[in-house]
Amino acid sequence: MRDPGLTRVRARIDRLDARIVSLLCRRLLLAGRLARFKKRGLRSASREAEVLGRAKRGAREDGLPPEILEAIYRVIIAGSVKMQARRK
Repeated sequence: MRDPGLTRVRARIDRLDARIVSLLCRRLLLAGRLARFKKRGLRSASREAEVLGRAKRGAREDGLPPEILEAIYRVIIAGSVKMQARRK
C-alpha cells in the first residue's frame, strides 16, 4: 500500500510540473519572437551571463546548489536559441 504522504507530495510535484511546463512554453514562444529584433547573431554572451547569474543567485538564496539551476537554464537558453532560429 502506498504511503499517503508520498502520494500527497507527488501530487504537489505534479501540479508544479504542470505550471513549469506552461511557463516554459510561454518563455520559449516569447524568446522566438526576439529573433525579429536581433540584427546580428541569435546569441548574446552578456545576456546569457545575466540570465545564468540571476538563476544561480536565486538558487543560492533558496539554499539550493547553483550549478543545478545553471544546468537547467543552459538547456532553456539552448531551446530559446532554437526557437529564434526557426523564426529567422
